[in-house]
Parts: sequence; structure tokens; C-alpha cells
Amino acid sequence: MAKGTVKWFNDQKGFG
Repeated sequence: MAKGTVKWFNDQKGFG
């Protein structure tokens, strides 16, 4: 996956 996607997942985990 693109690093942007990885960042997005990390952000979502932060919200979750």
C-alpha cells in the first residue's frame, strides 16, 4: 500500500 494509505490507517486507529 502507499504510505499515504498507511498513514490513513494509523490515523483511523488513533480515532478508534
